Amino acid sequence: MSRVGKERFQPVAGVIHEKKTVQFETLFRFSDLRSQQSKLFEGSRVTNVLNTAAIDTGNPHVKLEIVSPAGRATGRNTLVNIAGQYDKAGHRVVAGFNLDFFYPAGMSTGFQIMGGEIMTTPDNSTTTHMAIMPDGTVKMGGPVAIRSVLTAEDGSTIVLNGVNRVREEKHTDHVFIVSDRYGASTLSKGAGVEVVISPTGSDGKVRPGMDIKGVVEAVYEKPNNKIPAGKLVLTASGTKAKWAKDHLTAGKKVSFRTDFDQGVNEAVYAMGSANQEDGRVLLRGGEVPEQILDMSDLKNVDHQPRTIVAMKGKNLHVFVFDGRQRGYSDGVSLIEAARYLQTLGMEEAINVDGGGSSTYAVRKPGDTQLTVTNRPSDGADRPLGNALLVISDEN
Repeated sequence: MSRVGKERFQPVAGVIHEKKTVQFETLFRFSDLRSQQSKLFEGSRVTNVLNTAAIDTGNPHVKLEIVSPAGRATGRNTLVNIAGQYDKAGHRVVAGFNLDFFYPAGMSTGFQIMGGEIMTTPDNSTTTHMAIMPDGTVKMGGPVAIRSVLTAEDGSTIVLNGVNRVREEKHTDHVFIVSDRYGASTLSKGAGVEVVISPTGSDGKVRPGMDIKGVVEAVYEKPNNKIPAGKLVLTASGTKAKWAKDHLTAGKKVSFRTDFDQGVNEAVYAMGSANQEDGRVLLRGGEVPEQILDMSDLKNVDHQPRTIVAMKGKNLHVFVFDGRQRGYSDGVSLIEAARYLQTLGMEEAINVDGGGSSTYAVRKPGDTQLTVTNRPSDGADRPLGNALLVISDEN
């Protein structure tokens, strides 16, 4: 590995931006022959342009937030537009990056917690996670187990398949809880039952590790019902729809709770990748996991644009590698990225969403808004489902 050039500045105290061009010497060069953009290059030298940010999580004037467009579990927008939605006096967005993988509707494929509220969860676990704790420290690593349970008035319980998920026709035996963070209606399809729950003694926000109590307000045997403001809707199919009809009649009391392990219940902001093969741990305690070193796994050797978050001491580091752009930046493999971060002394690292989603934006000195400083491989900024923002309380 040899560094060719760089540029560097400090948007605010506690945040350092750097742009580099780095060359990697590799034993093998793999290419996806199905892609018109992916071709073999002369020799084994791979060139990458990367933007990096180092954020001091101990700086009292800087904090991190994991956010969704307009504060909704669904919906997509460009990184600069998302940042603009959260930028205000005393809460200035000085940098932003794409983060977790997302479905076309915009919701994370894994879980997301925003401001202590659950935006969405998958069925039962993730492959990676990143959590921002109340004191501003950051934790990241491997799998997080998730368990969501609804208890009926008669004591009967049912384990849910997720929070703020779309019930599709393929979900023949599933049950989800959706909140008004999800949207105006459930968007469900196919036969099933939907139960409107009115929270009692709370604002109806779904928070980790907290019991939400409520009363069944209505039961519908048709899909895509409205989600009233401040209320929850249970949407079920198959045998789980039958359970709902048997136990959740109008006027009955219910309670609902979602728990995460790995200390995530206490997080203010968090995400965890699920249902994506690229959502992998690259460094654990400064070491590269054996899974990443397995060269028989093409995911480890494929060169792509990538976004990676890493920890070194109390500092969070974000790396956005451009790729799929011959003559400018080739993209990086997971093996190369892991080894490179290891040479920088990174201790923990996870690979998040990449490809055309990889976007890096920073507020340049004298500017009043963010500028995208990498070159997204789509040729334009892709609308994202979520983002990691760096916030300064100094105007």
